Amino acid sequence: MESNATLTASSLRLHISETTTGTVVFAIWVSYGVFIFGTTILFAFHGRKNRLLAQRSWLLTVLGGFFNGVAGVLLMLPLVYYEDRDNTFPCFISFLGAYFGIIPWILTFVGRAMRLIVTWRLNQLKMKTEPDTEERAERWTFWHLIKPRRQASIDGRIIVVMTLLLMFFWIPAITILLAERSNGMSAPSNSTLVLSATIQCSHLGAPEYYLFDGGMIIYLFVFCPFALLYLRKIQDAYGIMKDIMWTVLTCPLGFIMYILWITLLAQPAVQAIFWPILACFATHLSSVVIPLLLYYRQTLQPADHDTRDFPLVLTNPMLFALLCAHSIKDFTAENTRFIEEYQTLKLMCIESYRGQPNHNEISPPPRLISSRLPEKSDPSVIPSENSRLTTITPPTIYNITSPLVNIALSIPNLQPDEMVVPDQLKSTFLNFYTTFIRAQSVLEVNLEWQTRERIRQQIDSGVYTLDIFDEAKEHVLDLLFTNTLPHFLTIYKDQIAVVKRERTQGMFDDRLAIPMVPLYL
Repeated sequence: MESNATLTASSLRLHISETTTGTVVFAIWVSYGVFIFGTTILFAFHGRKNRLLAQRSWLLTVLGGFFNGVAGVLLMLPLVYYEDRDNTFPCFISFLGAYFGIIPWILTFVGRAMRLIVTWRLNQLKMKTEPDTEERAERWTFWHLIKPRRQASIDGRIIVVMTLLLMFFWIPAITILLAERSNGMSAPSNSTLVLSATIQCSHLGAPEYYLFDGGMIIYLFVFCPFALLYLRKIQDAYGIMKDIMWTVLTCPLGFIMYILWITLLAQPAVQAIFWPILACFATHLSSVVIPLLLYYRQTLQPADHDTRDFPLVLTNPMLFALLCAHSIKDFTAENTRFIEEYQTLKLMCIESYRGQPNHNEISPPPRLISSRLPEKSDPSVIPSENSRLTTITPPTIYNITSPLVNIALSIPNLQPDEMVVPDQLKSTFLNFYTTFIRAQSVLEVNLEWQTRERIRQQIDSGVYTLDIFDEAKEHVLDLLFTNTLPHFLTIYKDQIAVVKRERTQGMFDDRLAIPMVPLYL
């Protein structure tokens, strides 16, 4: 009785070879799993609190790391058997690794690539989108269901599509595992799945792998060439494009080497599996490990920036143009557009009050700030003071005072009882609300729900005041200052130094005072 129990326990326990090779293989297997799952857990933990990690498709990256670990552990597990069991291993483990590791890992990668493409394109369109109106917002409601115009919509739809594709692969795979065979198992000579330890088990040509092979063919010969052609045009501030391009190049190479190793060199499949595992490991380094190391470096050695550069960037035409171009790469184009249109609103209010009694004081002519850089210009080069980006013009669309200054404070001699918006500007204020504040709007900015609700209630009441958007503006400025500005100052520090030097030498026309707000000091 005791001997039978011992025998049963031994048969269930993973048998590790006493040979040096078996010990090394087992050590590699354990180390691989601990490293992949450990770094993925660290990424998941820090990514919820750090924006630089969260922007790298936090959920898809974490899922990709998890399934990468599942694929590696399952595909390497037969090696542990292979070293001490007469060169045999259970082939159904490779089946599990293919369908429940490789397939979902590739889908998460495809989802990340499509998210980057759609997000980058969306932020490009945000810089060109005209302010919305109430009628257009209502008319486009059905179009919103087809073409996402918000980041949350993009993420949600990608998750839904990835889930459906995953079920497309998983349901047949589970059915195969649960299907009753006529003889309980099939031999490799019949090109079917083997549910027992068998010599030289290869999935090439097996019917159970037709769906897997079809997915891999689409990935290797359709998606990868498309990604290579399209992703070259994308520039982002987080290195996501480089990470995805690295995966596009290394992953196909690993699977192609696997096929060549089996077919041309006639090597065992269990040995050839090292090639896909190496490809998975290399992609994990670029998508999870390197971003983690950059995060730790940033945490331990934070960049030291002069916070007084923020007002300078907001008021200098060339730097603000660069900031708008950078916001596309930073996926925050709605924030710079908000500041642009807020300045437009401010300018219209100043012009409206200028013709009224006690408001005849003439404001200095504003600088024209253009957020659209010339298409073929080099963003590393600042245009000269005489360029068409910096011209002294009559009031048109951009600032008379700094964006840090509210509308009411920008109107000379404004009295407390004059805070109500003039009738001729109410439609403009309503358009601003439907464009940036209203939920599901085309350029909706990220506001706290209390702020959004307060503005909505005031809009519904029909009583518009000049300070209706001030709280939202302060929040958007805080987002720019906290999230976008640090990376921008790092990239364009040389251009900022040139502007400071020219301003010190008196080359800029400093007729506009730049107030300093304590929040940004």
